[in-house]
Amino acid sequence: MVLHRTNLTEDRHSTGDYVQLLQALLGSLEKIHADQNLEQARAVLDAIALLLDQMVYLQVKEIDRVGIEAPLKTALNRFVDQKKYPELAWPIQYIQQALARLPNDERFSEALVRRLLPILGGLSYLTAFGVKIASAEAFLSGFEPDKLWEAYQCFKDVFEIGNPRCASWYGELRFIDVLIGLGRLDLVGTLLEKDWEKREAPFLQGVCDRLERIACVQQDPSARDSALRLLKGFEADTWTQDVQRYARQTRHRLALIWPTPDIEAMARLDEAPAAWHPFWQSNPSNPILKAVQEKSRRHAYINQLQALTLHATMARHQPLVQLGDSVDRLKTAYLTTLKEIDTIKNALAHYIAPEGLESAHATERFTLMDKVEAFLQSDKKVLLLLGEAGSGKSTFGRYLARQLWKTIPPSTQEERPVPLFIALADCPPSGGDLVEHYLLDQKFKPETIDQLREQKQFILILDGFDEIKDRTQAFYTRNRLDRWNAQVIISSRPEYLEEGYRSQFQERGEFNTLQEYWLAPVSDDWVTRYIKMYCAQHPVADWDVDRYEAALNALPTLKEMIRRPFLLRMALEVLPILNTERQKTPLTRIALYDQFISLWWERSLERLQHIELNVEEEKALRKLKPHFSAKGLRTSQEMAIALTKAKTINAIYETENGQIQPEAWRPYLENPTEGARLLLFNTPLIRQNNHYRFLHKSIQDYLVARAICGPQFTHFDPHTRIEAVLNQLSLVDEALILDFLVERVKQHLAFEEHLHAWIEASKNPNAPVTVGAANAITILVRAGIQFNEMDLRGIRIPGADLSFGMFDSAQLQGADLRKVTLRASWLRQANLSGAQMAGVQFGEWAYLEEESAVRSCAYSSDGKNCAIGLQRGVIHVYDTLSWAKIRTLTGHASEVMSVVYSPSGEQIASGSKDKTVRLWDMQTGEPGPILAGHTGL
Repeated sequence: MVLHRTNLTEDRHSTGDYVQLLQALLGSLEKIHADQNLEQARAVLDAIALLLDQMVYLQVKEIDRVGIEAPLKTALNRFVDQKKYPELAWPIQYIQQALARLPNDERFSEALVRRLLPILGGLSYLTAFGVKIASAEAFLSGFEPDKLWEAYQCFKDVFEIGNPRCASWYGELRFIDVLIGLGRLDLVGTLLEKDWEKREAPFLQGVCDRLERIACVQQDPSARDSALRLLKGFEADTWTQDVQRYARQTRHRLALIWPTPDIEAMARLDEAPAAWHPFWQSNPSNPILKAVQEKSRRHAYINQLQALTLHATMARHQPLVQLGDSVDRLKTAYLTTLKEIDTIKNALAHYIAPEGLESAHATERFTLMDKVEAFLQSDKKVLLLLGEAGSGKSTFGRYLARQLWKTIPPSTQEERPVPLFIALADCPPSGGDLVEHYLLDQKFKPETIDQLREQKQFILILDGFDEIKDRTQAFYTRNRLDRWNAQVIISSRPEYLEEGYRSQFQERGEFNTLQEYWLAPVSDDWVTRYIKMYCAQHPVADWDVDRYEAALNALPTLKEMIRRPFLLRMALEVLPILNTERQKTPLTRIALYDQFISLWWERSLERLQHIELNVEEEKALRKLKPHFSAKGLRTSQEMAIALTKAKTINAIYETENGQIQPEAWRPYLENPTEGARLLLFNTPLIRQNNHYRFLHKSIQDYLVARAICGPQFTHFDPHTRIEAVLNQLSLVDEALILDFLVERVKQHLAFEEHLHAWIEASKNPNAPVTVGAANAITILVRAGIQFNEMDLRGIRIPGADLSFGMFDSAQLQGADLRKVTLRASWLRQANLSGAQMAGVQFGEWAYLEEESAVRSCAYSSDGKNCAIGLQRGVIHVYDTLSWAKIRTLTGHASEVMSVVYSPSGEQIASGSKDKTVRLWDMQTGEPGPILAGHTGL
């Protein structure tokens, strides 16, 4: 047998011998690639894998890794095209893992015995590929099967320590090799039965190889039969296509070449047999393999283990100790973030426990933290935390994570769930394992992540579902949250949830694992406590708690508006500046943002004047200074528009490859001018590593709205400005931007007229203004503007949201209303003739009003017809396209309790209280046979 692992029993080979042998195999592989002989390529790759395995197990010293790795990778790269060489993908993957295991300071045999001896009852030696024991019989009799899994975990640890590049499945396969080498095939079966449906495809393909080896070399017929049964199991539909195909190929080889093939049988195979197959013992087809075989017979390997007894008393490796260190890293990183980012630090410094509601319309309040703690003690898997923009969802999530971390002592092995706060905008879901992706970003090794997944419980706090692009998929399963032993808390603004959203946050087939709470608007008592805390931390001359409260009470509109922590904080900053006593108009939300942003840029200019700048920065500041706030606002608006177009809240600058998303941010991030850099550094942004975002999503939304209509507005002809922001991006799903613009409509009559002009401009079929027109009519309807009896003929507003709009007697002939939402709209006597209405959403389906009670109904198999059985014994049949009645079937003397279509749709069977079943011909409507004689329903 070529390089059979259990034949290598003496340690007399030098490093040079191994390298020489490997170089010979690589030379052969290069020639094979030139000849495109895939059968021989598979055989040589198997031989290389076996050779590297031996170098790993015997820990050959003084290896020139570069000298081995570079040519080996070059050779393998010729075969990595999986479409061209699918049968070689697995052996190449295995070789790469074996190569990753070569460097290690501690001999594998020493590390293995040191960790296994405490489990295996204090045996002195272990026989596993060159590792001796006092007697094989002693080992086999002394091993306790119930400790198999513990021994297996320790064995994996030996492979993973100090080798982050090595996949976990490689260590798993090597442990199976140990058991095969010891002859413990019963334990192999036991090991494979445990959770193998969760294993990776490379591991399962490796298992196929080992089962093939057992079937080829074992003399015991029962062992061979067991191997074949397992192989057959891998062909089931429950496995991936790669595993199924690999198992079929393996079984196909065994069926064709049992027990030893001839050359003709070889020619019929899709790929060559593995290197351990008896074929290679009797008739090697390759001269290099023959040389390998001869050389392996000249030399036997033995591993000297004189120091094993010294290692036997060493403490066994404890994975939880390392995991405790990993948990400490997560804790330190999270708590550091809370201190480094000013907006987060300030929000937590002003934290007051919020209240919650069971639903949006509930009136009974409760302390939210109490309910969340009850959820964490329950069997529920997911808590959906809903609240409007600025209601404190993110702050509550960060506070909760901080409190949970405080309950976990440093380097603990105590089994307490690990809290992870993940801002979804910073770690956008991509359809893979969301938590794994986050931990990789935190520089965790894949092996450590696997251990955390297997051995730890988690509380995942996923903040900002409303801030990700794809909100329509099955969020829970698509992001593999089901792979983690975790309870999940997800926050979102409610307006971003689709109808039927609850199923998105549960595993398929589960209906009762989701809990939902809403953040309640803050109470008067909460506001008072917040103001007291604010005054203590941010004293302002002549402004105390009483004066703040008096100012808020004097402006009822403002007081109701600021029942969200973010807006309340903004109002407290702005109120001392505003002369509220002389203000003639009510202070609105958008006026508050206007003042906040203006104040921001004024303070930024003051701050720059007290900072030591270099010569170029001083020159840029002098140039910017006369219009610093205006240019800063324009810069902020451009950035906000770019983010909203990209449907994200983060700009990302990958310095290594120069990629910037969105591209419109490039002038500010890549080699910016001194002026651009000053504007960037003073924009109300948060920076975390290479991510930039506004202080709050509402700031981004406000800036987009301001770019459309600012505090002062001048009308322009839409035909002359088709590049206007209103015509650049759809605002239908941007609830807060729409709300800001609704306030502008109420501020500026000119802006209302301007929006009507966009709708009018869309009547020109050649004018590219449909996006602007759809946005304009959406804003006006949301502002309560009525369109009764208006001439809207030919308007083009695809995708607009006209929910609750008033369009009685409106002239909409020939209008483009595709995908328009008309939920609860008033359309009495509206003329819609010739209008394009594909995809229109009315928010409810059409209904039929029958002449008597409906007792039964059924659709035809093609969905084109619907039959309805009535109380008075009649069946009505409708065309589902127009819902016109096409048949009336009479004959029953009592109520029609059931109707059903035949599979072909050509007949209907109906059952009635008259104790008959009737058949009907749907082509003619004529009655067919009557089945009588029934004595009950």
